[in-house]
Amino acid sequence: MTKPAVVSLFLVLFLVSVAFAQSVPLSTLQGKVTADGAGLPGVSVTVASPNLQGTRTVVTTAAGDYLLPFLPPGDYKVTFELSGMQSVRHNKTLTAARPERLDVELKPATVAEAITVTAETPMTAVIESTQVATNFKQDLIEQLPVARNLQSIALLAPGVNPNGPGGNIMISGAMSFDSLYLVDGAITNENLRGQTHNLFIEDAIQETTVQSGGISAEYGHFTGGVVNAVTKSGGNDFKGSFRTSLSNESWTARTPLTADQADKVNPFYEATLGGPVMRDRLWFFSAGRSAKADDIRQTAPGLARAGDQDANGNALAVGARIPPITYPHGTDERRLEGKVTAAVTPRHNFIATYMDIRASEQNQTGQVIMDLDSLVTERETPNSLFALNYNGALGHNFFVEGQYSKKKFAFLHSGSPYFDIIKGTLVTDRARGTRFWSPTFRATEKGEHRDHDLYTAKASYFWSTPHFGSHEFKAGYEHFLEVRDVNNFQNGSDYRISISQSIVRGNQIFGRFTGGATGTATRISWLPILVLSQGSEYASKSYFVNDRWTLSDHWSFNLGARYDKNDAVSGDHTFQIAKDSAVSPRLAVNYDIFANGRLTAIVTWGKYVGRLAEGVGNDADPAGRNASFAWDYRGPSINNDLNAPTSSLVPTDQAIKAIFDWFFANGGNDRRPFRTPPSVPGVESILDPGGLQSPNVKEWTVGVAGRLGSRGYARADAIWRDWSDFYTSFVDASTGKTQDQYGTKYDQAIIRNDSSLYDRKYYGVQTQFSYRFWPRFNVGGTYTWSRLLGNVTGEDTGSGPLTGVAGERPEYRQASWNYPMGYLTGDQRNRARIWGTYDFPTRAGDFNLSVLQSFDSGTRTSVDGSIDPSPFVTNPGYLSVPTSVSYFFGPRGNLKTDNVLRTDLSINYKLRLVSGVELFIQPEILNVFNRQAVVSFDEEVLTNADTTALKAFNPFTDMPIECPQGTAAAACTAMGANFQRGPNFGKPTSEGDYQTPRTFRMSLGLRF
Repeated sequence: MTKPAVVSLFLVLFLVSVAFAQSVPLSTLQGKVTADGAGLPGVSVTVASPNLQGTRTVVTTAAGDYLLPFLPPGDYKVTFELSGMQSVRHNKTLTAARPERLDVELKPATVAEAITVTAETPMTAVIESTQVATNFKQDLIEQLPVARNLQSIALLAPGVNPNGPGGNIMISGAMSFDSLYLVDGAITNENLRGQTHNLFIEDAIQETTVQSGGISAEYGHFTGGVVNAVTKSGGNDFKGSFRTSLSNESWTARTPLTADQADKVNPFYEATLGGPVMRDRLWFFSAGRSAKADDIRQTAPGLARAGDQDANGNALAVGARIPPITYPHGTDERRLEGKVTAAVTPRHNFIATYMDIRASEQNQTGQVIMDLDSLVTERETPNSLFALNYNGALGHNFFVEGQYSKKKFAFLHSGSPYFDIIKGTLVTDRARGTRFWSPTFRATEKGEHRDHDLYTAKASYFWSTPHFGSHEFKAGYEHFLEVRDVNNFQNGSDYRISISQSIVRGNQIFGRFTGGATGTATRISWLPILVLSQGSEYASKSYFVNDRWTLSDHWSFNLGARYDKNDAVSGDHTFQIAKDSAVSPRLAVNYDIFANGRLTAIVTWGKYVGRLAEGVGNDADPAGRNASFAWDYRGPSINNDLNAPTSSLVPTDQAIKAIFDWFFANGGNDRRPFRTPPSVPGVESILDPGGLQSPNVKEWTVGVAGRLGSRGYARADAIWRDWSDFYTSFVDASTGKTQDQYGTKYDQAIIRNDSSLYDRKYYGVQTQFSYRFWPRFNVGGTYTWSRLLGNVTGEDTGSGPLTGVAGERPEYRQASWNYPMGYLTGDQRNRARIWGTYDFPTRAGDFNLSVLQSFDSGTRTSVDGSIDPSPFVTNPGYLSVPTSVSYFFGPRGNLKTDNVLRTDLSINYKLRLVSGVELFIQPEILNVFNRQAVVSFDEEVLTNADTTALKAFNPFTDMPIECPQGTAAAACTAMGANFQRGPNFGKPTSEGDYQTPRTFRMSLGLRF
């Protein structure tokens, strides 16, 4: 069998095996060669780069056009040659996941034929691209005082902020779970909350591209943006590095609420090595990272309330800060990466990548806790990623690519090791928003697994004519499968006790368990899993077509569409969660105003369809999810006297035993009535018979981009987005009744998509620029002005995506106060990042000074609390009515945190030791001026649901009266007040409520 036949057979077998689109983020070089203004056919275009195995050559078409796909990002020399014409060589930098254009004019050769070498105008792709995208090379990231992970890199881009729940990243106004993260073309999103796992080693990253608008049809599963990283691949020369990064908690300045710090240096080690096995044929790259860190953390008991005392028995003033309990915390992580790049022939290439993480965390918690009993002793989170990519040319104009990737992730030993009724029952303090006595979740032997597989394939064809310009046609297929295998036990015993207030006595915590015939302050919850999970499966099949069309020197277009089809089944494999489809058109126009690449205008319109959220689909899935039953405790009050001496207070274990002795003696789980409507997955809530659909967003962008002479560029894009098909739960007279296996009847809830109750809109102007003042001094930056308006947050820290409840028993809600329009928590009016780097070589080594200046407007919050509307509504026939719903006491988003101004500084020093080997040292100072803006604060709002000192009111007719903050309960009662901001409302309650204080860190190592 001939060599070409062997290659073709291997290619066919490979494509069949991966079942044909995200792929390795390679680049494409395209352009036109002319002579006297006319297209010049037959010109050989050759590219060479240290990042490319061998060279690639194509010949221009009859119209003078050429296309070179599948080029690894990096610095290239591009040579144009034709007999009788002067050869021209250009230096060109190609970036990941973005096409670049290079047009050349050839002239007749002189007697002494010469090669003209021209320099590249910086970042041509930014000006010519129809995508709103920002590229960051790792050389720049290593100079700047920023963490070198994907999250920190993405936050340098316009349109990106960390205002999602728990600091999660949002892109162009989308919910934080709904963006796409790729490393070497493989999806690295975590299944539930959608954030990226750090499946990389920082020194192995080559560059990162952040796309926030005008995104091509090749990408799907998002309504936010795409963060696309490519790692290094080795080369024809051996190169490597060794880095030690040093941190110490005591090198961080204290906030006003910092309790204690560990004075211990924590070294992180990184190493990389890459090079040839066979020059221009087979390269390898390997990397490793070891990071073990110890620090001191603290509980968050909050601020003092009546009855609290310090360790000496002295009464704490109400509103004073309770001294937290400090405890040692540690993480131990090892990352490994291996990558092989092979050129079977110069036209057929393979890339295989494997990444593996072994990680553990000591004294872990993901919640706000009051005591050390709530800590998980050691949790493990193994993580791995495998990706295999093929790309090749089947002729001069036809190209194919295929990729397979598999990601595996698990939580092991995460939760309480105690399953008994006493030690396995945690207690929550509603007033402080904290918990104590037992860890959250249950540490089952199996743990929780969140995995996904991705198969992709695409083909492209390049076609060029003198009259209709050049076309790069692409078509692709993708199969994405997410599997979540978990039985999500909420705590060790399946029971929780909720109290209105705990009593703090030094480091001891006592629950105030109030009961009695009318008491409602203490609540018992039973949270069993009634159906065990076999693993839910969320599959999505996608097809796309795209035409990147260059019509003339002025006009170019990007025309495409994507078809996504969901096919999801429940965790017990008994019913269909979704079987829907959607089409996403993507249209873009680029107009080169002067036909010379100096100034362009860009307009795009498109639709993005997010991935189906597992957290929402599971709302009607009985498998692996806990039911919820709640009762008021009516037994004898325990520790009801806030001023009782500590010695007379009942310890928590004895109190829990007494409460459950009463509970099981008075009906136990069969006790009726329930305090609130029960929730039984798959019984109380069912899916719309038509199944769920993925939410989507429509987007318009209008932009302008231009060169700043030969030294820089600037670009500004106005973006407008409007979301549809929100996840919503409906309960009304038409949805009927249902019954569980215990004979308990429920009002039937139907989970479906809806665009009538909820709204979410984003308006923004995203700008970026870069300018080289002189060879040693460069500046760059991004700035975003934006507004995020709506009436749906749609996610939280604990669960990720949420199902809206505005449609549940609508008689008990009103849009104006329950789900009003306004500024959402992700809104941030201004966000700017400006950086500058200055090089100054000396005889003692080379220095680089880098400064990063940041400004962030404050983020939004509201004055809202819980009320009981049921006394003011005539029950139309519901079996249970809502007794606790949200009420906004004023406009949504009418409060803001402080603006944050921050200056970060790094000094980079390099010293050549021997030929090819250099020493580097990089100290960094974050927040040089130690500004202490408040970035979050206590938001407790009290109503009649929390204290009888406040009067209930009719939310449909009455205007609620506010009792001034800090006013005594009796005075509130006398004035007939309906709500009061909590004693600590507006105050920071933990060190994390302040911006990052002044922090020093450094790294050093060797490169060769």
